[in-house]
Amino acid sequence: MRFVPTPRRPSPAMIIALIALSVSIGGTSYAAIKLPKNSVGAAQLKANSVTGAKVKNKSLKADDFAAGQLPAGAQGAQGLQGPQGVAGKDGKDGVNGQNGLLGTVVVRRTDIALPDPTVGGQPGAWQSAFAQCNAGEKIIGGSVNVSNGDRAEVNISRPATDNAGGGGIPDDGEQFSFWKGTARTFPGFTGVTMRVFATCVQQP
Repeated sequence: MRFVPTPRRPSPAMIIALIALSVSIGGTSYAAIKLPKNSVGAAQLKANSVTGAKVKNKSLKADDFAAGQLPAGAQGAQGLQGPQGVAGKDGKDGVNGQNGLLGTVVVRRTDIALPDPTVGGQPGAWQSAFAQCNAGEKIIGGSVNVSNGDRAEVNISRPATDNAGGGGIPDDGEQFSFWKGTARTFPGFTGVTMRVFATCVQQP
């Protein structure tokens, strides 16, 4: 009778060693690679490879979307009024200003009686007069009116470079020294006065 030995099963350690040897001979190796943060983007992903089915529900935040991609919700209710802020500091005292833009503004006035109308229903003759400022003052404007607007009319109210004759008319940009007025009385009326005003600034 011949004795036949019973085959022995390989141990677990032997099995693991054989698997490792097989992988090594096949040329395949595995290694754990840690990728830098934010290193995987659109350039590394295949187009349309990341779909909604591959994103965990409720895992995205508003910061993950570009501006204007999320629709705005309805306006919420107005919040409670906040507490009153701290009072600011008092400002510095301003510099004392002058009376008026360039100085004290005054009016110089010239009154003149208008000629009465002549007989025959004709109006009175035109009458002119000039107003001017005092020494140390500068004229900046003027005006003309009559004591009774129903009895007379004003024809001229303008600046003048002088008070000779009809008064010189200033050119564009030219200075003037007088204000001229011209008026006349309507037919049938008498006793009307024309008043010519010069607006002056008392220069400091």
